[in-house]
Amino acid sequence: MSITDIEAIEMSRKLAEYHKDLAIEAALWKGVRPLDLVHEYHSDLAERLTIEVNQIPERITAAKRAKERYRAIDDGWLGAK
Repeated sequence: MSITDIEAIEMSRKLAEYHKDLAIEAALWKGVRPLDLVHEYHSDLAERLTIEVNQIPERITAAKRAKERYRAIDDGWLGAK
């Protein structure tokens, strides 16, 4: 069973809210200001997203190569008949 895009977005939103609440609770327990923690979280998130975005061209190239290999294998199988 697969989920819809809307369900995935809602799950992601709920997970983010849960993590935010945990972070605020931990920050208050440690004596850190919640806004400092949120700023750190956003900085880390931006860094991870930048890394992911930079990997997109490499992933596209790898996917194209894999598709070409599978096509060659399929052509080989079909040609062997």
